Amino acid sequence: MKFNKIKKSWLVSIGVMVSSELIAADYDLMSDAEIDERLSYLAQGVDEISSPYAYWQYGWSGLYGVSAISNFSTAFDGDDHDEEVLAWVSGLKSSLALTKMLLEPVPILTELDVSQMANETAAEKRALKLYRLKEYEAKLSATALRSDERYQWQTHATTIGVNLVAAAAIAAWGDSDDALGSAAIGIGMGELAIWTQPTKATQKWQAYQTYFADVKEDDITWYLQPRLNGLDIIVTF
Repeated sequence: MKFNKIKKSWLVSIGVMVSSELIAADYDLMSDAEIDERLSYLAQGVDEISSPYAYWQYGWSGLYGVSAISNFSTAFDGDDHDEEVLAWVSGLKSSLALTKMLLEPVPILTELDVSQMANETAAEKRALKLYRLKEYEAKLSATALRSDERYQWQTHATTIGVNLVAAAAIAAWGDSDDALGSAAIGIGMGELAIWTQPTKATQKWQAYQTYFADVKEDDITWYLQPRLNGLDIIVTF
């Protein structure tokens, strides 16, 4: 009796381990046809939604760049102390926003670099395809997360916090009326940048997951079935 309990426990562990292996090695279990289908789906999807993100990325980067140059020019050439303080702080805010845009570009706009990967044997070609598939998935999912940052309170708190700190600096070294105006404009522009970021990556990522989950469900299913003294893995094609 004790031996049977040990045996059953061992078989259950094996079953759970097999389940984990199937999940962890999902890419290795894909056929070449499925990899090609996924790559085609992702490449087409990324191409369809890249333009709005590019307009947003480069449009706001250009606006921040022009604002920084304009404000720093005013700061260097101005004769009024309060105007200089306002220009310096405004220029620093624009520079900070531009730096963030350049250091953290929208993931979907980054290029895949596969120039150093071998592409001769069948195994190398498959490895290259899997690498491209994982990179496409990572780019699309990361862009979807970036788009959804608008719904996180931290995103808005950062915008408000930075502008309030800047306003405090203007009020301390310049004019308090300028501080209020700067805070209002800065928060308004920051919120506009947040809410104008495209959301198509979220929809594409959800559609991709749903589509291939349905395909996989239609193609193959498996489950663990208890039996006397152990478990059977039932697979249907």
